Amino acid sequence: MEMGVDCLNPIEPPPMGDMTLRQAREVVGNRMCLEGNLEADDMFRAPAERIRRLVAEAIEDARGGGLILCPTSGFMEWPIATPRQVENYLTYIEAGLEYGKGFA
Repeated sequence: MEMGVDCLNPIEPPPMGDMTLRQAREVVGNRMCLEGNLEADDMFRAPAERIRRLVAEAIEDARGGGLILCPTSGFMEWPIATPRQVENYLTYIEAGLEYGKGFA
C-alpha cells in the first residue's frame, strides 16, 4: 500500500497460498482492490457445487473494498478444456453474477 498499489494479485488461499481474501481485506481495508482467491486446481477438478461455494465465500470475504473475482492462475496448462473445466467456468460466472449483486 505504501507503494501506491491499486490492486493486489494474486490472493491465494491455503493450502496452496497463504492468505484468504478476508485476511487480506482486514489488512488493506478499502484502500486496495483485491484479485483472485479461486485456486486453478479447483477450477480444473472440483465439483461444480464447490465452485459455487468458493465464489460465494470469496465475494463475502472481500466486502468492504474492490474485488476482481478470478482464478489464481490461468488455464494455459490445459490446451483443451475438459467437460469439468467448462462446467466449472460456467458455474463460476453464474455464481459470480448471482452472489455479486449489490457487492459493496
